[in-house]
Amino acid sequence: PVLRISMVLSLALSAVMALGAPLYFRKDYGGDWETGLLLSPVLFLPALLAAAFGFRNRCGKAAAATLVHGLLVVVAAVVFAFPALGTYHSARDLAGLALKVRLEQEPIVTYGIVDHSLQYYTGYEVLGKVDDPVSLGRLSREHGGVLVVTKGHRIGELAIVEGFSAELLGTQGDFRLLRLRRE
Repeated sequence: PVLRISMVLSLALSAVMALGAPLYFRKDYGGDWETGLLLSPVLFLPALLAAAFGFRNRCGKAAAATLVHGLLVVVAAVVFAFPALGTYHSARDLAGLALKVRLEQEPIVTYGIVDHSLQYYTGYEVLGKVDDPVSLGRLSREHGGVLVVTKGHRIGELAIVEGFSAELLGTQGDFRLLRLRRE
């Protein structure tokens, strides 16, 4: 009876993860439900196979199917999920764009975030982190403009920097690259 309860719970957990993966990737990763859909069969079918073996008292085959299930989940995560997560959480492409569109002596700063991938992919050209619109306005006045990397939900805060306009230059995942310059 304990083994059967374990199989049912494992199957239920796998079903929840398989159903939840597309929803999670759609909600938290910019509508990328396809990645979650690719993971779903890998999350559920081997668990179903293991449960079928278990209910037929083929414990060796159930254990082998469970082992294969674990390995397939890791491989599927590496092949399908990690690239999507990397694109969303890394500012690599945005760093390249910032260096490409950067005007002479125009500083690159982050607003309200610290992102090590941005630092790395710009060759440590990021001046620093700014946490409030007043400081950002002061920095922009000193340099005549500034490239700002921030998260999407922080863009509205830049509208209160008086005497400056923000131009959206690029998007990567939840990162935004803007040029803040005098109007």
